[in-house]
Amino acid sequence: MFTAPPRSAAELGERYAELARAETARGREAEFDRIELIRSAAALDGLDGPRADYLEPVVRRHDLTSD
Repeated sequence: MFTAPPRSAAELGERYAELARAETARGREAEFDRIELIRSAAALDGLDGPRADYLEPVVRRHDLTSD
C-alpha cells in the first residue's frame, strides 16, 4: 500500500467520472460503479456492496480520527 498525493474530493470525483465516461465510450463497463471517500474506520459501516478483504485493516491503519 502507498499513500497517494493529496487531492481534493472534487478533483477525485471529476477524474473518476472522466475515466468512467471514457470506458463507457469505448464500449466497456467501468471496473467500479462508484467511489466513496471516508475519513474513519467507523464510516465503513455505512458502505454497501462488496469490498476487498483488506479494506478494513488499511482504513484502520490510516484512520484520520484516531489518536
